[in-house]
Amino acid sequence: MKSANRILLALALCIMPLALHADSILGQSGTVEYDFPSVGSTYDGPVAFTVTGAPTVIYLNQDLGAPGLVQNTITGSGIDVTFTNSASWSGAAFNGEVYSFPGLNITSVTAGGNYAADTVVTFDSSHIYLNWQGSSFSPSDDLTLTINGGSPIPEPSSMLLIGSGLLAGAGALRRKLSI
Repeated sequence: MKSANRILLALALCIMPLALHADSILGQSGTVEYDFPSVGSTYDGPVAFTVTGAPTVIYLNQDLGAPGLVQNTITGSGIDVTFTNSASWSGAAFNGEVYSFPGLNITSVTAGGNYAADTVVTFDSSHIYLNWQGSSFSPSDDLTLTINGGSPIPEPSSMLLIGSGLLAGAGALRRKLSI
């Protein structure tokens, strides 16, 4: 019975660091900017933010309507983009938002909401690109992004937990085999 408890403890210590960082952007710092007419041609921003437990609201394109043409609500699991006015995007090569998360390794981005079909969503390991080239939108159209990723470099405490779990598992297995 004691061996089974030790094995379960070892497994818990190994899995805990993975659960702490799985599929969340909570605690990450980043920026959002509006790029036009190409990626890297900043039209508005960048605006820096840190993802906390409370939603962070950022408005971009304030020159196109108050409080801003695009409202970005950033939470621990993703981003909700809501349009505040009606407009049409030009057919430039890139006309949209770029999110940068330098401390995150983005593994997937899932788009939902009633504006998802009109948005080309691409990403790399630390950026998300929302291209609205040539499309139109109405007030309250929204796009919801669910972001999955983790820290690209394990934290020292995570490595300590993994190592402790492996040592405990090895010790339990050794005692079991010697009996």
